[in-house]
Amino acid sequence: MNFLLYLFMILLIMSIFFSFTFLNMLGVYMMMELNMISYLPLLIFYNNNNKNEIVFIYYIIQSLSSMIFLLMVVISLILFDLYDSFDFIIIIIMVSLLIKLGCVPFHFWYMYMMKNMSWLNCYLLSTIQKLMPMYFLYQFLNYYMYMFILMCSLMVFFSLNEVSLRMILAYSSINHMSWMIMCIMMSFSIWVIYFFIYSVILFFIIMILDYYDIYYISNLLFYSGNLTVIYLFSLYVFSLGGMPPFLGFYMKWYVMEMAMNNMIIILYLFMILGSMMMLFNYIRMMYVYMLFYQYMMTINMYMYYNFKNYNNNYIVIWLLYISLYLFLLSTLFLL
Repeated sequence: MNFLLYLFMILLIMSIFFSFTFLNMLGVYMMMELNMISYLPLLIFYNNNNKNEIVFIYYIIQSLSSMIFLLMVVISLILFDLYDSFDFIIIIIMVSLLIKLGCVPFHFWYMYMMKNMSWLNCYLLSTIQKLMPMYFLYQFLNYYMYMFILMCSLMVFFSLNEVSLRMILAYSSINHMSWMIMCIMMSFSIWVIYFFIYSVILFFIIMILDYYDIYYISNLLFYSGNLTVIYLFSLYVFSLGGMPPFLGFYMKWYVMEMAMNNMIIILYLFMILGSMMMLFNYIRMMYVYMLFYQYMMTINMYMYYNFKNYNNNYIVIWLLYISLYLFLLSTLFLL
């Protein structure tokens, strides 16, 4: 059974990379279907609750969006050239890809699945499964995307009362999707870097949550005695929220510079507002630690001379150095 799961995981990754080599949209459609078929066994074997319902919802949504995509592509190829077709057909193709992404206002299936899936599938659905639709969305971008970016940014306000960590990370994924779409509209290389950094940070957060079997904010209290976990989890969460000087902040800084150069100031202000609301959710997640371990949030010189806590401080310092080092490397790459 494990061999089959590894095989499906390999097919999942191969379908993504092979889709990048196709110039024919029919080939892209075939890779999308292979990607969906490869992901379904992972949903079945790595979910304990409501797995039949989750698999059914995912299959229906992905099949419906693929049918719309294929229909519009065929109509475009028959009647006129794909990239010179009417705006209406381009918009429908964009909508089919946005449905696959779970973008607002087509996010309801995505939120339901995130709420009921295992942490592994939450990670795959928030990162790897978004890679292919977002890459092909880049081929059909136009000014209508600004409306979807605005809706994704404002969607965060619905997360302020959430206590489920899976739902909070689902809203976080939607918020980051607005930043990624903005990136890909202005610079493809910036989008690649942003997507990679987001995937890495989210991987470490979900790895900690999965290892300690944490699903709700209240569960964090039971693991508040492990200082190393508190340090690492806090760093990753604040980096995901874009708090300086962590790595997640620098990518939003790049997007800010590009938005200012392209005079997209008002939309960017709404994106900042959405990120601030999302950062409030992250701080609310860490409130349990802040409440019971206030001495960790102040300068305590004893910790610098306590050998037991030396390793924790050492980890924090080196993570900050790594964050700044990766920022410099990304700067050189962009130049």
